[in-house]
Amino acid sequence: MKPIQTDTGPGLLAVKVRAVATAQAACVVAPFLSDLGQRGVHSQSLGNGLWELTVWLEQEHFHARRLKRVKHLCACLSKSLGEVFLDWELQKLGRLPAKAPRRFFGTFQVTPKLWVAPPGTNLELQEPQRLLELEVGQAENCGLEPASRSALLLLEELLSRERIQRALDVKCGTGIFSMAAVLGGVKRVLALDVDPHAVRVARKNLRKNQLEQAVEIKCVPLKRWGGLYDLVIAVASNKLLLKQLPHILNRVDREGWLLVGGLWHRHVGGFLSRCCPPFCLAARKKELWWESVLLKRENAP
Repeated sequence: MKPIQTDTGPGLLAVKVRAVATAQAACVVAPFLSDLGQRGVHSQSLGNGLWELTVWLEQEHFHARRLKRVKHLCACLSKSLGEVFLDWELQKLGRLPAKAPRRFFGTFQVTPKLWVAPPGTNLELQEPQRLLELEVGQAENCGLEPASRSALLLLEELLSRERIQRALDVKCGTGIFSMAAVLGGVKRVLALDVDPHAVRVARKNLRKNQLEQAVEIKCVPLKRWGGLYDLVIAVASNKLLLKQLPHILNRVDREGWLLVGGLWHRHVGGFLSRCCPPFCLAARKKELWWESVLLKRENAP
């Protein structure tokens, strides 16, 4: 770790922590950087697929040992997503830069057909590619996170060969999975979330992308909502998925599909053992330490 030199001259002493990484690596690193100073992450594109992330914190709040976790994470990401560069330096400022969003988000191609971008992005795409403009807020799921992207890839592959009439998104977040399902051909989607903030963000995103007629959003827990669906989408933390698993499985219609994302890759085997039968594994994708699985409900004998 670099030592921080003390400067007793006039002005505010601040530590600038900087990371340079590919977009997907930046999505993983940004929340950890933000936690160092609680002032958010400033980001800018450097071209060639690289992004610079910067956080600022007063010298008195800087503890080099807290960077060890970030440094270890960067080293792990470098093995899979290209080198992640991390450094920090002491600077003298008149005042700290303004607060920035905690989340890192830019214009990304998530799957062969799906792009995401912040609201107001002027990006022209050729068919069959489509753009979703997202307000991310604190609702997560911009699409490029490893757990999200692997699920979106499986969803796109499924909808390229299957016709789905009704789908259920059990934890909608920003609404990206519900909207991607509609763009892929699903006629109607019901999206649920127990977080009022996430529901507000998802509704804004539906209006922005003119998809509110195809997606209905409700702020209710899954256990309070019944019905059977041709496709159930469940992308969440491993803990939440296991807790809600009985309700999730019971929402899939006969010969229906279940798409699960956010599983820690070491837990996939145990998860599948709780689902199969009556489900069988149709496909799976791994991104870094997370995995998504696509399951098909088998006909009862």
